[in-house]
Amino acid sequence: MDVEIIGKGRDHILEIGEWLDSKMPNPPLPDPQRWTLGYNEDGSRIGVRFLSERDALHFMMRWSE
Repeated sequence: MDVEIIGKGRDHILEIGEWLDSKMPNPPLPDPQRWTLGYNEDGSRIGVRFLSERDALHFMMRWSE
């Protein structure tokens, strides 16, 4: 599930990354990652791709405006 980071989230990208690392740590590679933070192909949007819908919903509850 993809979640676009808009508004306040875009200004706090480092904080979001740190929060994800502490609350939803990824397993060591090469295991599938719970989440991936990045830009879309043209670089115009920042988002998080989640492996689990539950993780995505938890993230959205914390970072919604």
